[in-house]
Amino acid sequence: RSSDLSKGTLVVVPEVREFDNGQWGAQVGEVSGNRVTLWVNTSAQAPIGKWQMLVKTQSPGGNYVMGGDPKNAVYILFNPWCQLDSVFMSDESWKKEYVLNEIGRLYYGTAQQIGERTWNFGQFHRGVLDACLCLLDRASMPYPGRSDPVNVTRVISALVNSMDDNGVVAGNWSGDYSDGTSPTAWAGSVDILLKYYQTGSPVKYGQIGRA
Repeated sequence: RSSDLSKGTLVVVPEVREFDNGQWGAQVGEVSGNRVTLWVNTSAQAPIGKWQMLVKTQSPGGNYVMGGDPKNAVYILFNPWCQLDSVFMSDESWKKEYVLNEIGRLYYGTAQQIGERTWNFGQFHRGVLDACLCLLDRASMPYPGRSDPVNVTRVISALVNSMDDNGVVAGNWSGDYSDGTSPTAWAGSVDILLKYYQTGSPVKYGQIGRA
């Protein structure tokens, strides 16, 4: 998709003397021969996702634009450590529990009989971040809306169920899982997300609560 200044998906980052925590800005950190290190401050309201950086230089010899390498994409995410971010958490214990903790408990069953077991969220596992960002693309979520954590959460939640837009998990309550994996056999999110990311098809099987 094309980038657009008016939609916040294309940003001209100015060189500044001092960073403004709420604004884009860049500073030259170090110059060594023909190598320049830049410090870039991002906006807390920037849409999350993979960004490419182009560097434009001007000199008596002419202008030059260095294109971005897809392998060096910059990931911008919601930041609970940033006070200007809408997901900011002031309590360190909250960040440890809800952001950094990779292991939790999964509850299942009925209202009369509830079971629980350990679940590996695996949010730092290689490939999981790309898989999650892929969900936003799969839903054709407009880029400006990706700066709103509430909207992003709603889109991802809707795509968990394969009944909505060819989502992540195919439901099965028949008891026959011979062409897939039993819903109770999964031990975490990593294998599910990576399989969906690699195949583009709903992963068989899961069970999502029904009324």
